[in-house]
Amino acid sequence: MEEFIILNDTYLPEMVRLYKSAFYDEPWNDDWSDEKQLTEYIKEKSGGFHAINYGLIIDGVLVAISLGQITHWWEGTNYVLDELCVSPDLKMFQSM
Repeated sequence: MEEFIILNDTYLPEMVRLYKSAFYDEPWNDDWSDEKQLTEYIKEKSGGFHAINYGLIIDGVLVAISLGQITHWWEGTNYVLDELCVSPDLKMFQSM
């Protein structure tokens, strides 16, 4: 079952796990070995006053996140995307 949801801070540990799995290895090789540093980074990106964070859950597992915020500009209201990642374990498009 697939579900697209708005994430709140109860998903923080799952967001941290997913972000690390997406960026720690190839091709990015970001050194997120310091779990505390990574947790603080995700809290900063996901916890702002106008933050809206989306998640895709498949079979009860968070497999994709979009961390962003609403900004009010003279041309209108925008969603500014700060981070986007998909689990490297997600293989749904490999057979296409």
